[in-house]
Amino acid sequence: MAGHLKVLILSSADSEPNISTNEKFISRIRDRMSKNVEIEWLNYHQINLEISTSGSVVRKTSDLSELKTYDFVFFKSTLRHSEFASIIARYLKMKNIDFACDEVIDHSTSTKLSQLDRIGQEGLSIPRTFYVTRASWHNQYSKLLDMFGEKFIFKAIDSFGGDQNYLVHSASEFKDALNSHEGVEFIAQEFLANDCDYRLLVLDNEVKLIIKRIGSVDTHLNNTSKGASAELINTSTFDQSVLDMAIKSANIIKRNISGVDILFELKSNTPYILEVNASPQIGSGAFMEEKVQIFSEFIERRVKNQEGSKIYED
Repeated sequence: MAGHLKVLILSSADSEPNISTNEKFISRIRDRMSKNVEIEWLNYHQINLEISTSGSVVRKTSDLSELKTYDFVFFKSTLRHSEFASIIARYLKMKNIDFACDEVIDHSTSTKLSQLDRIGQEGLSIPRTFYVTRASWHNQYSKLLDMFGEKFIFKAIDSFGGDQNYLVHSASEFKDALNSHEGVEFIAQEFLANDCDYRLLVLDNEVKLIIKRIGSVDTHLNNTSKGASAELINTSTFDQSVLDMAIKSANIIKRNISGVDILFELKSNTPYILEVNASPQIGSGAFMEEKVQIFSEFIERRVKNQEGSKIYED
């Protein structure tokens, strides 16, 4: 009807008596609102997220409608889902949808989930990604088949070194991966065929080191911690546009020191950003001497810059 307004209240309530308390709260609000205002409340488990180079889309899982259809969203609580709430708030801001409270949007990029969201919003190439909360994964396999086909990546949002990272080929493999890590939050991604990937060490807007990592034939992983071979690549011979991608992605995440992982999809040769590592094995892994030298120069440069900026008084 004309002038009909929709309000969404997001809550972390997922068990009794919290759900009952929420229902009563919402009911009392409805009784006091104008008849042209419709109020609905959802738990974060009832929301799904798709991330791609075209940006992020946030939908209700029940009917796949976008949250942009609401006129106002209230984050009643963000307990246990603060990062997801921040992504939802950023999506709402992009769609010019009012929300409260403003503080929700300010969340550090603590996992791959928010990294990919922010990088994708800037139009950089990333693998198509799907996320729901841990409680909702059990009935999502058919959705993943529709999105990615019969083979896709399923990995923990905070994994490192190739741990908790699976190439899934069947419903049983999907179930096993999920059940093997109780309490772990996962994302699913399209599988990008490749024969290697690259770790670009970015310090203060400059790519200082590139390591090519070539995985063994019996795994989809290119991590040296999983047995991949490694070789140094001369930065001057690398595609400048890809160097610029790495630098831009580090700036988006606001990391002065980062290891940007990039792979080239075999068929199209398109570069995709996989991750912007906050701790890119500076103190371990391959080519330790080169990394120690680069990091030492970085610290010395920053210290000298700080020294030059000080004002000394008599």
